[in-house]
Amino acid sequence: PLGVAPVEWYWYYQDDDAEWYQRKLDEAYIAREFFEGIDYTGVVFLATDDVNVPNYVGEAVSTSSTALRVLAIRAADGQEAYAWVQNRDHTWVSADRMPEPVSGNFVLLGISQGEFRVERWNTMTGEVTVDPETIVADAEGALIVQVRDLRRDQAIKIVTIASTSASESESIPASGIGQVMAFSVTTLISLAGWSHRSELGLVLWQ
Repeated sequence: PLGVAPVEWYWYYQDDDAEWYQRKLDEAYIAREFFEGIDYTGVVFLATDDVNVPNYVGEAVSTSSTALRVLAIRAADGQEAYAWVQNRDHTWVSADRMPEPVSGNFVLLGISQGEFRVERWNTMTGEVTVDPETIVADAEGALIVQVRDLRRDQAIKIVTIASTSASESESIPASGIGQVMAFSVTTLISLAGWSHRSELGLVLWQ
């Protein structure tokens, strides 16, 4: 299937580093595998209130711990959701130390009632880190997703069991920190007082 993945603006300044290029391509393939099968038509963006994106239109994600940051997209029919969850103490500013693990949960709204398969992906390697689990969205469309002992970040794929016979995902060897979602082509993102300007392109492949 056709897929897209963000390409950081500094991609173009590494002309003499083949290993670096390979790592970025590996990360793009992880993103493709993570989002495989999604229908982007009418998707809804969701984020915790510490994420400030100009002209952002979406919904809020509530968490049980202020140490969790969440960005997500929800399919128009409420039968799929894809989330990136971060320990807010794990940023490039503090990359020289490992933060204390954080546990808690976050709530996605607008989800179809029923059972959902949950996969937790390592964003550095593309591996599904634990056996997929099943959680249930209630009649009001709320889905509570648990987060356990999170030190860095994690990608979480949530797909309704009623509409898929999803198989176990294969791991993709990669190195470096994989980024699995982007909100816009050119954006200024402000997180807890820290601002960063990114210019993003798109890699497309069959």
